[in-house]
Amino acid sequence: MQPLVEYAAVILVRGDGRVLLGEQYPHEGWVLSAPGGGIEKSETPEQAAVRELREETGVEVSIRDLRRVGQIVHGASDGRGYRGWWFSAQSWTGEPTLMEPTKCRGWDWYPIGSPGIDRYTAPMLATYNRTILRNESNRLHT
Repeated sequence: MQPLVEYAAVILVRGDGRVLLGEQYPHEGWVLSAPGGGIEKSETPEQAAVRELREETGVEVSIRDLRRVGQIVHGASDGRGYRGWWFSAQSWTGEPTLMEPTKCRGWDWYPIGSPGIDRYTAPMLATYNRTILRNESNRLHT
């Protein structure tokens, strides 16, 4: 059995409750998903989340501003298994910019229940709604 491919993703949440999603082409066609990507060998999931957010959107977030949302383990159409480490942030610097046009058509702010959200992002948005919004004590660092 192959080891799981580890990735980290960030749910950026604006004051009006909308989240940053990009129309991306992961494994099953163009879908709305949160910024994120692979964890490098020398990184923690938190470090990867910060790096991937910067690489994909140009937005900077501090590790201390990340909140844990959850993990998801899943397979994909490429036959591999994945473990996603999901975080949220409500504080950042910079404006989302399309940094990787071959992977994403663009970034925009969407309501959490928008149609077209991919099958891995959707449950993490639901978890965010259930837990983070009701329990602000999930900070990684105080």
